[in-house]
Amino acid sequence: MSSVPTALKLELDREKMLSECVRAFGAMIEDVVGADDARGYVSIVGERIGEFVAAEIAKGVDFESLSIDQMADLLVEVQNLLGGCFDVEVQNGHQIRLTNTQCPYSTQFAGRQSLCTLTSSIMGTVASMCNGQARVQLLETIAQNGACCRAVVHLDGSHGAGVTYWKRCRSGVDESGS
Repeated sequence: MSSVPTALKLELDREKMLSECVRAFGAMIEDVVGADDARGYVSIVGERIGEFVAAEIAKGVDFESLSIDQMADLLVEVQNLLGGCFDVEVQNGHQIRLTNTQCPYSTQFAGRQSLCTLTSSIMGTVASMCNGQARVQLLETIAQNGACCRAVVHLDGSHGAGVTYWKRCRSGVDESGS
């Protein structure tokens, strides 16, 4: 059995491999069912990841005691830990506007808009744990060739564009009773 030449520098690691798996999954699902339906499937995965992230956060944070400022900081911290470069643009009692200058999932995701649903689902799930409900609207994304990502997390229960997330109890049942 021959060995790999020492001059060969493989730039392969676990993170790159997992990133490529997600990219390939996104590309395959968009190609098979189309971008709109792919967003639906990816949102289910995103919500489950959001629930995992929320459970990790809950080990050290009481969601219900967080102020809007703390919630905004938490959303930024989570997304930045996942590889983004998020910042709060505007925050008030009704909404948190976030900007992002770096795709959390790397440049490989350009054009794969359904994968932006991972970001919005994680954001919505975490925000709903703090607020009871949250509606996330993506105004601009890097995947759509935008200069940045711009997301609005609506906290006032208003209806409109975007996806609404509800706080769930451990059994996965909507606690709001609706």
